[in-house]
Amino acid sequence: MDISSVIAQEKDRIAKTYNGLNPQQAYDRAYYENLITYDPQGQLPTFLGTDQRDAIKPLLDEIFSALPEGAVIGDFGAGDGQTFALSAESIKKATVHIVEPSQEATGRYEQFISKSSNLEHGHTINAGIEELKEHSSLIPDKSLDLAVCIHAIYFFDEEQAISTMFDKLKPDGKLVMVYADEFTGTTGQAVLNYMRFTQDNESHENFKREYLNRERLFGPQDGQGQIVQTLSQKYGEEALKFSSQAVPSRFYSNTIGGIAEFGNITALPYVKQDEDSLFAPEKITSYLDFIGENPAAIDLQSVYDPDSPRHGMLSSRQDQRLVVIEKTGAELG
Repeated sequence: MDISSVIAQEKDRIAKTYNGLNPQQAYDRAYYENLITYDPQGQLPTFLGTDQRDAIKPLLDEIFSALPEGAVIGDFGAGDGQTFALSAESIKKATVHIVEPSQEATGRYEQFISKSSNLEHGHTINAGIEELKEHSSLIPDKSLDLAVCIHAIYFFDEEQAISTMFDKLKPDGKLVMVYADEFTGTTGQAVLNYMRFTQDNESHENFKREYLNRERLFGPQDGQGQIVQTLSQKYGEEALKFSSQAVPSRFYSNTIGGIAEFGNITALPYVKQDEDSLFAPEKITSYLDFIGENPAAIDLQSVYDPDSPRHGMLSSRQDQRLVVIEKTGAELG
């Protein structure tokens, strides 16, 4: 079967699958049915659809294992703690504060902590980072050995959020952030494609600017961006150490339609959408057309590795970046 016929069949499947869903249901459908895939071989029991967590885990293990016993950690934009949990066993003993608007998610996170022999629950704040001033007594400034923000920085005013988290660090404390390179990745390209598809040039440029702003903010690999200048002006040039590294990672699917559906695990379900309106399946089907015509835009490949459970799957780029900002203690008086 030629590629045009495959794409036509996948477009029909996607239209039927997503028809009648609201935006949140469409996001959940792409996430839970595509990303979290059971692997019967038991090698990758949950996330066959991406190696993002596989790629970031050893880096988090190293950071977590270096924490002192009795460390105090703040998880900002924490969700239900799934990614934090990957490396939690590397921690000796620690108290964890949870900052996350969703009470449902924080309830699951608290359950995880209650079952962990090396973790204690501190405070849960059901709010965003920008609202922390209202809860300053729960996580005071200079109280954290580690602040983590994993795939959550997209939802905040980035410079303000980083400054707030940095305030919470003790001397020698670290702020650790993980985010996706959306400008070159599968998710960001999906949003940009839909803006082109709807001929919304203004929104296209706004999203493009937002994605590129993170490179300006954090700088290229091994570089130092605007955030270093911002924090240095507030605290002094000797008050922090900054490092940034690319973490190559990818999405995986058995179908090209599944690759297009990964584009829905971002802001795509919610853009150009009235509050009560249903999800528009063409957000995904138009992206599928784009991928068919421009596979290099997301580095579409076929996996050849007979020893891997992903052998024979299609794969697309979804690189991450790990940023670590350490407070040295040499702050301005």
